[in-house]
Amino acid sequence: MALHRIVKQLGIHRDIEAAVGIRISPALRAHYRERLDLSTRWLLEELAAADVRATFFIVGQIAEHNPDLIRDIHRAGHEVASHGWEHRSVLRLT
Repeated sequence: MALHRIVKQLGIHRDIEAAVGIRISPALRAHYRERLDLSTRWLLEELAAADVRATFFIVGQIAEHNPDLIRDIHRAGHEVASHGWEHRSVLRLT
């Protein structure tokens, strides 16, 4: 099953959008960034082992704080696409 279908089934996408604008401590923000880096690098290794290329839709805030990760995604032969600046629902934009 495709990853985007799994995410949709689990309702994770909705949870991410619901969290936009929530204020969290700098320490917790750093923790989340570290988790994102580790899990994405694991995914890059798994994709490389399977000789599969993917498109990574990156939120601008992530790219700003972790440009090395974005470069590594690109260097590994994957497509990097923009997913906006933050993960705000399109329905909430004016």
